[in-house]
Amino acid sequence: MTVADANKINATLSLTKGNTNSTIKYVKGSQPVNDAAYTGTYSSGSTTITVANNDIIWLLVTAEDTTTKLYYKITVTVSPSIDATLSNLVISSGTLTPSFAPGTISYIDSVTTPRPASPSLPQSTRPMLPSKLIMSQ
Repeated sequence: MTVADANKINATLSLTKGNTNSTIKYVKGSQPVNDAAYTGTYSSGSTTITVANNDIIWLLVTAEDTTTKLYYKITVTVSPSIDATLSNLVISSGTLTPSFAPGTISYIDSVTTPRPASPSLPQSTRPMLPSKLIMSQ
C-alpha cells in the first residue's frame, strides 16, 4: 500500500469495514502469534492509523457470524509529495506584486534604492571638451 505524505515521515491509513457488523483488529510491527495479540480494535464506522514508511500493519477482520476470519498484511510505502508550490514568500524590502498566493508563479518586487551620488573628478583628470564643435561634409 502506498500513501502520499509531504515529508515522508508520517501518514494515515484509513480503514473502513465492508460490513457494518464485522470487527477489525490490527497491530503494527511483528506478526501476531494469536488473535488476542491484535491490540487495536474498532467495531463501528472507520478508523485511522498513523503510519510511517516501511511500517507493517497486520489486520484481522472477523465477519458478522464471528467465525469467519480473514488476515491481512499491509506494508506501507510512503511516497514523496509531488507538491512543488510555495506556502509563503517573504521579501526583505520592497513591495511584492501581486500579493502572495500559492498558485501564483510570477511576482514583481518593487524596491526603492537611493541613487549613488555622481562621481566628481578633479579638474586635472576631466576630459577636455571642445568649446566649439564644427561639423562639415
